[in-house]
Amino acid sequence: MGKLLYTVALLLSATALRADVFSFSYSGTGLLGTVSANGVITASGGSGGNYTITSITGTETGAFAGTMSVDPLENVLNYNGSSGSFEFLIDGLIPVAIAFSGGSFTLDDPIEWGSNFKMVTAPEAGTLSLLVMFGVGVWVLARKLPLKKHL
Repeated sequence: MGKLLYTVALLLSATALRADVFSFSYSGTGLLGTVSANGVITASGGSGGNYTITSITGTETGAFAGTMSVDPLENVLNYNGSSGSFEFLIDGLIPVAIAFSGGSFTLDDPIEWGSNFKMVTAPEAGTLSLLVMFGVGVWVLARKLPLKKHL
């Protein structure tokens, strides 16, 4: 029974190593026409719904079409499961702020809006495989190492 408790404790502590991955997409209209985008945010932390963005990949089409990247001055994702906000750069130059709630969103580049915003979270694939391999390793060690018996 002691080996099982050690194994569970080690596995639970390994979950702190994971990063959060958020896939998002949006489309709508604005002052300069239509806009749409798809992207992936990798972030860490998550305390109180505030995440530190470590990377953003994706593209936006519309008035300011280009590739998304992290804004080093504003690298925070606020997300509570149904609403939030974050910022990114288009082609490393143009800052874009987005706020969303439910399925609606607004952008400030200049002002665009829509009712087709989606964000889903998933653990990073590499983190899941690391966690599984860590668990297998701990299980093998627990089976091989002798347990001290008290008289």
